[in-house]
Amino acid sequence: MSPLPPLPNNLQDWINTLDAVQLPALASDVQKARQALGNNTQYSLREIAQQLQAIPALTLSIMREANTKGYSQEDRAETLEAALTRLGMQRAHELLNKIPVVELNEDNWPFFQVLLISQHACQQANGLFSARLARIWQEVYWNTLLFMAPLWVIICAYPKLFRIWERSTLERAVSSRADETQLLGLPVLTLCQGLAEHWRLPHWTVRCYRIVNQDQRFLVKALRIAQNDENPLDQQQNLDADPELRRWLTQPENTPLLANTLATMAHHGWGSVQMLRWQRLAALYVEMPLPTLQQRIHQQAVLSAQQQALSGLWHPAQALIWPWTDRFSGVEYPSSTAKTVQSVPEELTSIQRWKAACAELLSNPSPFANILQLSAKVQEALLSAGVQRLVILQLDAKRNLLVTRQSAGLASEAKFLQLDPAHSPLVQNLLQHPRQLYLTAEHSARVLELLPGAIKSLFDSQHLLIQVVSLNKTVMLLVADRTGAALDERLIQVFAKTMQCFEKALGYYTKYEP
Repeated sequence: MSPLPPLPNNLQDWINTLDAVQLPALASDVQKARQALGNNTQYSLREIAQQLQAIPALTLSIMREANTKGYSQEDRAETLEAALTRLGMQRAHELLNKIPVVELNEDNWPFFQVLLISQHACQQANGLFSARLARIWQEVYWNTLLFMAPLWVIICAYPKLFRIWERSTLERAVSSRADETQLLGLPVLTLCQGLAEHWRLPHWTVRCYRIVNQDQRFLVKALRIAQNDENPLDQQQNLDADPELRRWLTQPENTPLLANTLATMAHHGWGSVQMLRWQRLAALYVEMPLPTLQQRIHQQAVLSAQQQALSGLWHPAQALIWPWTDRFSGVEYPSSTAKTVQSVPEELTSIQRWKAACAELLSNPSPFANILQLSAKVQEALLSAGVQRLVILQLDAKRNLLVTRQSAGLASEAKFLQLDPAHSPLVQNLLQHPRQLYLTAEHSARVLELLPGAIKSLFDSQHLLIQVVSLNKTVMLLVADRTGAALDERLIQVFAKTMQCFEKALGYYTKYEP
């Protein structure tokens, strides 16, 4: 490896250097962003912000400008939607035009690898916290995404630092503040906090850095209590004895730190001591048994890989089929990545994966702790069967809204759908009389007109499979296709069989539901 160029050695020098760095983006993501900004009369600001999340370089550029142009430290834009409101679409267009368009190559892969860790963290946050923090989900998402933004810029400017980090922090399980200070002039987390404060990133992001840098007392206490995961009653008593710690632990501002640490630890190995420590803390935060939380984390990793992984980059979901004691030893683009993947045992065929997923759905008693886990297994089965795009929504009876539980292969806004059945006669009819619809080009035109606009814009297809699965109080709507291609008879039959498994799985689940 060639030597590093001279690095800044104090915070102000780092700020002066990194302020001038322009993050790149892939051509496909830039095109999506142009379409989103170009259709600003058709979409709400929230919908545009959700579509722009695929291009983190633009997100950071917009957030930095919105929070550093004549606004006080206290008056920050906390979400991309708020930042777009301040800047306007024209300025967002101008910032997009400044972004270098690149292809993934040997020079920039460390930057995109760090981005992938951030995107994996967002998927973990979605799976772990979205249901309980639905009202402030935007804050959870954008703080989780931007938490590692200082590292994006550092690695973009000095890509060789990424491999140094992998070797020192991951391979040797060492995080030496002295070594970091010698290399960078200050510890890396202190540098990240300084950059986050200078760029006025959202409050939660800065707060998480302050927790790990200056105010670790509650974090240390919580980690100690979380270690006793086999005795939940003792954990509860310890928290009850320290109300201040309990209040701190339950704050939603902790979620970006939890999600990003889980994603970062997973980058090297699922079975490490460090990973277990943070899994226990996350389980304590969401009040969930550790095995259940671990299963959900693994499921979210797979979903992240399906939606965000790029050829040439490492995703920890690849290691879920490895022996549990194996450790990932770091990547070099692209040759060693190929070698690493080749060393993995040959994966199951698609039909075997589908059969295995259906067998798990048909397990009695149900192995699923909640509907999210069950629907994730249904999604796994359908993707293995050949479905390429799908969304699974659940009816929230209290609000009478259909809310996304799983999505794959679709634009990012699919994760946040909230549909009112009253606006679609077809959906109302399906909810009242659950059944399967198979739409072809011959008869889809008139039926598509009856679907909610959000579904039509996501799929933009004449060949759709639509089904409502209902049992007792649980009602689910599924929409799937093969990215617009015609559906063959085999896929239609497999879809129907999977839905039968889904119905039985719901029966087993509700039978044992607490």
